[in-house]
Amino acid sequence: MSIFPLENPVPTDRALVADFYENEVSFGFKFVIVFNWVIAAFVAAIASTVISGRDSSIPMLASVGVLNFLTLLQILLAPYPKWMLISSLLIFIPIGFIAYFLIRKKNTNEGI
Repeated sequence: MSIFPLENPVPTDRALVADFYENEVSFGFKFVIVFNWVIAAFVAAIASTVISGRDSSIPMLASVGVLNFLTLLQILLAPYPKWMLISSLLIFIPIGFIAYFLIRKKNTNEGI
């Protein structure tokens, strides 16, 4: 909120909240939210992979799946734009696999 301050206060009438978020909240504010999802997916994937011993991608998929579910729940309960819904569906799993492949244990004969 301090990076992208709102010019008008959030309305208390629930019928006006969706229009407020669509028109009054800047794109930068919404982009920061999506970027936070990327960071959360990356950190969760690294933490779950390290805790599990870096052998399997299943803990990474579980932690990233929980994050994806909670994000979708938040998007459905609050008035977010459709592009944020689509980005939340496309971000978590690829970012999780990127983090997993960066820190997983590599087989010794993989380089052959």
